Amino acid sequence: MCPYNGTSAATPEIVGSTTVPNRAPGVAEYLSNVLDEYKYHIWQRQDDERSMIISSPSLVQETLPMFKDRWCGGPEQHVSEFYHRIEPALRLTSFLLNEDYPLLWFCHFTFGERRRDEQGIYIVSTAYSHSTDAIVRVRANLKELGKVISFLFMPREWNEKAWGMSFSGRKGFPRYFRHFKDHDFPPSRSRKGACHPVVAISSKFQDYFRQDYSRKSTPGERYRALYMFAVTLGHEIAHAYKQWLVRTGPSESKEEPRWCKRDKIHELGFSWETHIMGHVTDPTQSERGSFPYLCSLHLEDYSSLADRAVFVRKLKGHSKAEFTTRDVAGIHRQWTALTPSEFRGGKWFLDPKATAFLASYQVIPLQWVMDWFSEDVMSRRRAEWELARCYKTTPLPDTFMIIYERNAKGIHIQRPLNPHFPIDCDIMQQRRRLQANGGQ
Repeated sequence: MCPYNGTSAATPEIVGSTTVPNRAPGVAEYLSNVLDEYKYHIWQRQDDERSMIISSPSLVQETLPMFKDRWCGGPEQHVSEFYHRIEPALRLTSFLLNEDYPLLWFCHFTFGERRRDEQGIYIVSTAYSHSTDAIVRVRANLKELGKVISFLFMPREWNEKAWGMSFSGRKGFPRYFRHFKDHDFPPSRSRKGACHPVVAISSKFQDYFRQDYSRKSTPGERYRALYMFAVTLGHEIAHAYKQWLVRTGPSESKEEPRWCKRDKIHELGFSWETHIMGHVTDPTQSERGSFPYLCSLHLEDYSSLADRAVFVRKLKGHSKAEFTTRDVAGIHRQWTALTPSEFRGGKWFLDPKATAFLASYQVIPLQWVMDWFSEDVMSRRRAEWELARCYKTTPLPDTFMIIYERNAKGIHIQRPLNPHFPIDCDIMQQRRRLQANGGQ
């Protein structure tokens, strides 16, 4: 259903760290430190940013009005100081919210058939949800949403770890908005929709673009920050669109539907990331920089060795490398125990009762990130979608990854061997000798 009239929802809704934590403290920092141990392996396998020619963003796209004039004032809101720095990210998100084929994700949500199973409601595609008319109506919906949505950066007192949070409004959440005044919010310019959502973005972005951007960041970090900012906006707008579209009353469920049957839980933001960007992105952090790596994150839980073998092959993808559980020094070491829910998207990927799981972190190369901001590349992709008559994600190349595993027997981290490094070469030679001796 596509509402064109409505008032504020009777029941307020929040989507973000309260219901589905994006990331608990510790995981991103820990895994960033692990990746730092392999920085030379990473550089040898893919981009060595020290020698790359890094061009400026060139994507030509009109920024949607919602990203121009829907930013809040009030406590700790400084977007006017760095708006020019985030414009490339705003153009990328605008591109993904305006082009026909990326909009099919919203068409599926808006016009897909609702079905129910033991896990709740999920969505099935219909002929209409793939139609040109559906795209036109969804684009009109997003335009109306853009007249009532508001954006702000989380004040530090919120103490939230999520990269973004979406609220169906502000009046039902005094804990968050008690220091904001009515005049801090841009005026609503439409009476359509079920509510007036508020999207709150992590203060880490504001700190980075306001302070670190020009003082102590590299061109590669700037691209990674812009990409993650664009992804976070898209993630939260997926939630906000549902809040605006669907009116809920006291007797109605506020839960989002699962975008498709195979999703373990309802989480539209991670669904949008997966279907549009190709994966869930985890921006690792460390003391040396805000965005040292972006990683493609995938988790799987298993209950049998057969399932484990299938998932290990899946996570390694097309990699031709041999993997080892030895660290960069060639030692079997004891790794830190991380719980599934601490990972970004852990509750979306994994069964809540899981006792054994695998988590792959594949380093996203800088060139892949830069391509999203290139007019030439995005024009080619647009032509490819048109030729295929569908949206196609852009796969990652074969890059460095680690696979974190925790089960009843312990904790291991697998990583690829690289014959360019003496320790790895020794491990590979030891394996060849064992194979030649029949494993004895």
